[in-house]
Amino acid sequence: MIATLEFIRLSFGKFNDLMFDGVLPPVRIVLSKARTFVGKMEYKVIRDRYGNVIGHSDYILKISTLFNFRQEELEDIIIHEMIHCYIAFRNIKDSSVHGKAFKHMMDAINAEFGRNISIRHNGNTLSGSASEQDSPSARIATRRMVCVSEFIDGKKGITVCTPAKTIAINFGLRQYSNILKLSWFASNDPFFESYPLSRKPRVYRINEEELAQHLSTAQPLSIKGFKLF
Repeated sequence: MIATLEFIRLSFGKFNDLMFDGVLPPVRIVLSKARTFVGKMEYKVIRDRYGNVIGHSDYILKISTLFNFRQEELEDIIIHEMIHCYIAFRNIKDSSVHGKAFKHMMDAINAEFGRNISIRHNGNTLSGSASEQDSPSARIATRRMVCVSEFIDGKKGITVCTPAKTIAINFGLRQYSNILKLSWFASNDPFFESYPLSRKPRVYRINEEELAQHLSTAQPLSIKGFKLF
């Protein structure tokens, strides 16, 4: 079957009551013709003045209509995205997009309700094939430049931007007298997608252990003059 607004709305309400104790917030449902994902939960990240995540809002559930599923498969996709919604709404920290918290909830729902929710959605599109948002080709599109600022007080902060803004932001950050060192990285870690893409030198404070965890797979970069290496 192809997803419809009515089916998604009814499924969301039913599974919210059945599996999530009815606590999920209202979501806007959007039908998409995307080939790069089957389902996607989007929301705005709310931060305090120090850059710490304190909540989320404006939830949007997107489902592609280019995929043809059995009803049970489409329901599993909707529940998959509802888990993302629950984690964001409860502001639960996870190790990655599909980290320990997500997998724990997924396994619990599968066991209790006999579902077959998985990390990756596998679908049959009506005109070719596509995969979910965490496929290799999709991850390349979300590549971020991450600048780590080390302050005089020993704390660290980050600035996230596109490659086109690295030189300008690097120059701007070097004007701050309380910053001792700048280190640049290129990362595909979804963690950094929750930070706004900066156009101006703006630093968000971050816990050093948390930062190290998410930079473990990042590519170190260097800037010489007006070139990024």
